[in-house]
Amino acid sequence: MRYITGWIKPNGNFVKCELFEHLDGLQDDEDVRQLTNIDELKAEIEHSRQGCVDLIEQGEHPEWHCYEMASDRCTRKLKGDLYQAGFIRVGTLNENLHFEGTAECLKLKKRHCSDFALENGFGSVFEPVKGVKNENY
Repeated sequence: MRYITGWIKPNGNFVKCELFEHLDGLQDDEDVRQLTNIDELKAEIEHSRQGCVDLIEQGEHPEWHCYEMASDRCTRKLKGDLYQAGFIRVGTLNENLHFEGTAECLKLKKRHCSDFALENGFGSVFEPVKGVKNENY
């Protein structure tokens, strides 16, 4: 099965990501660094992970649930920041490209997303995220 996974940036450019790695594929993107606090969020996750490693090295039981909660919290925050900045997440399901972003952003970029899907031989499905407002549109 063929698939496309990534993000459409506010400027309309597409950033390809590996399957199931939507956030890892953005970590070196300069626009992401400028528009979000990705480095701080990654540092928070790493700090929590290192705390678990330190406990293991001391012969103690690691508090992995703390790491998982920190990771989940930071992931949600980063996704929210990306959606607010005008990014649209792209994924493939059943010969359609699914575009996920704020309702305002999807409305504004619907034509661009549809054209992108058609150029790549896919249909389009638009999925507004709930609870995130985009103040740039």
